Amino acid sequence: MKRKVQVWAYRLVIGGGVEYLLLRRPRSRGNGWQPVTGGAKEGERLEAAARRELAEETGIGSLGSRATVGGRRRMSGEAYPLGLSYGFSYRGREVEETVFAQCVPEDSPIELSDEHVHAHWFDRQQVLARLEWDGHASALGLLDSALTSLAAGIEPSLAAPSGPAAALLDGGGRLVAWATLASDLAVSGWLPQGVSVVGVDAPQSLPFGMGRCCLEAEPRCECSEEVPPWGRAADRGLMELGVIRTVDRRGRRLRREWILRSLELADLLRLSRLRAIEVCAAAARRELLERPMGRVAFRGRLELQRALIGLVPGLPAPARDLLSQAELGAVLAAYTAREHALGRTRLLGDPAEGAIVMPA
Repeated sequence: MKRKVQVWAYRLVIGGGVEYLLLRRPRSRGNGWQPVTGGAKEGERLEAAARRELAEETGIGSLGSRATVGGRRRMSGEAYPLGLSYGFSYRGREVEETVFAQCVPEDSPIELSDEHVHAHWFDRQQVLARLEWDGHASALGLLDSALTSLAAGIEPSLAAPSGPAAALLDGGGRLVAWATLASDLAVSGWLPQGVSVVGVDAPQSLPFGMGRCCLEAEPRCECSEEVPPWGRAADRGLMELGVIRTVDRRGRRLRREWILRSLELADLLRLSRLRAIEVCAAAARRELLERPMGRVAFRGRLELQRALIGLVPGLPAPARDLLSQAELGAVLAAYTAREHALGRTRLLGDPAEGAIVMPA
């Protein structure tokens, strides 16, 4: 039996939806449109064949291809299996074709081989109008279903000198893209259509009786003096887990500014009609991994990323691409957001005041 691979390259358009790459065959070979396809060599693993065919037919590399768009770093991983294989007969020979997909940077250049004469990015409806084979349509339906229920994570780190980190998981929980953005204002534009929920690893509310005026350098407001000095009920719940994130009117200037920044980010997400929830990556890490990891130090990032690989498919090995602490926080935030969309979370605190979503 001949083994073949089918590879769907897709990109998440900033401010838009998902686009898929189709290649056009020459007139001598039917003139039809198709995704990347090709045969596996004798003894070649299918994953290796998918990477090779994608590179040969489009020039798109795998192994963590990168692109820089407007000062924002965007990365994607290797071709991965969609969990779909099907058989058919071709010229009297039995063939089994296995389907893969790969998210690629939006500005990836295409370098065609002599097997095709044209390449173009299309949305789902445009692709369906051009496909000729039922197997291709089935693969597209499976992939598109995963990409129309994305979960996002945002980490507006207190320590980060740049904008927030962001991460996207598809409907199957696979990490498909992550970035460190230029500013908070870039968040809503970076998120593609199809995001069902956004987990923000930062305060999204204030304690009862407290207003933003209380966070000014020298507050002169007449807000309630009965605001608990230890913050919201959710903050007290975090303390019981060994995590300190108190939202109150005290603290250093940098922390007050971070709380204000986080609240403004919440406003921005609401204006963009995105469903945002407050999460806590540090607490989720303790709950999911059942042990505290190292802090911001290099070794701590190594340990955390290695531990998360079992939870988040598509997360690269640290030896290939070590994410920043903020990016790892964004991945945890996106993981919690997806679990929430699936109904597998619990709440810390009073929802009327502002609860923190935790993995169940």
